[in-house]
Amino acid sequence: MQNTVDETEKQKLQEKIQVYDQLEIQARRRYKDVTQNQFKRINEIINDETRPLLERLRELFRRGGLTVGALITGLGMIISTIFLAVQPAPTATPPKQPVKNTFKDRVKRQLVKMANWLLGLAKKALVSLPGILGGLISFFFKQAGELVLFLSEHLIILLLAIIVFAVEITRKKVLKTE
Repeated sequence: MQNTVDETEKQKLQEKIQVYDQLEIQARRRYKDVTQNQFKRINEIINDETRPLLERLRELFRRGGLTVGALITGLGMIISTIFLAVQPAPTATPPKQPVKNTFKDRVKRQLVKMANWLLGLAKKALVSLPGILGGLISFFFKQAGELVLFLSEHLIILLLAIIVFAVEITRKKVLKTE
């Protein structure tokens, strides 16, 4: 702007700058109004005590573009990822040490793999999710990984937990039929 020789060119450039500044200010005001209206609508939905909570949550999810189908699809993908991570993968190179192939050792190896996977998920959640949500989810994944690692070293506790779980389920079914 200082390199321009003609005063009329300077004047035209200053007018354009002022016009663009005004347009930017108007765009900011419109954006602020739109976000305030969205927050007002969300607060109205949340504070509407005449409708049940489930209906209010559905409407919030729909307005945000999140449907029950999307939640179910996401849950299905999480479950399939867990199962694929737990299943043994075929290896291209033979192991360097002789691997014990007893049932106990196979279970230990799978539990250690699952623990490493959960700890990896904890790191990814901490990095990719915002703020306290990432911290909480990372904490839960880390604790789950440590629990699975503990159970891999103490398989008897895992076996007892599975037996107690199965007994409780059958006991509840028997009590329901009586």
